Amino acid sequence: MTLRGIEVTDYSYIDTPAMGPGRQKKIIGQQVEKVFPQAVRKGIDIVPDIYQRTTMKDGSITLKTDLKKGERVRLIGERLQGVFEVLEVAEASFASVKKVN
Repeated sequence: MTLRGIEVTDYSYIDTPAMGPGRQKKIIGQQVEKVFPQAVRKGIDIVPDIYQRTTMKDGSITLKTDLKKGERVRLIGERLQGVFEVLEVAEASFASVKKVN
């Protein structure tokens, strides 16, 4: 059977508040797609590569990053949540006040 060539891997989500803590058993979608394409659904989501607590004041987020103007970030706050465009980058902060969704 062709599906035997698909490996099962251990996986932990970085975004534990949204996806939950702990190890998960997963299969790699790209491997499944090669042998059984109708079993794969493609979508667009955010995969966090920066996942840190920080502060925001007047639209400026205090966080040293390698973000560039025009990139998008998901902000999760008490009053403000969503995906925002990075409008300005400084040495230890970036500004983002334009919500994109």
